[in-house]
Amino acid sequence: MDRRLRRFVRDSEGPRSKMGKCGALISGSQAVQFFERVTWKVLDMDIFVLEREGAASLGRHMSIVEGYDLVDVKTRGPYMHKSVTR
Repeated sequence: MDRRLRRFVRDSEGPRSKMGKCGALISGSQAVQFFERVTWKVLDMDIFVLEREGAASLGRHMSIVEGYDLVDVKTRGPYMHKSVTR
């Protein structure tokens, strides 16, 4: 999982630890790729957090440490976004 997380973050240990403390769950295409043992070119990751406090804590970490921005879109709800130039 660390290798997959490093596609999105500089240091996978920090976010992984924070997700564990917050009760967060990686889902969507990243979960499918993990269980299928494949890697797709699509770079998105869905993280679900059940409790509001956990979501706020993980969001602060992703913003401050990893450089993500919170985007509040009325039709989709709030989500984190990071523009990456390759």
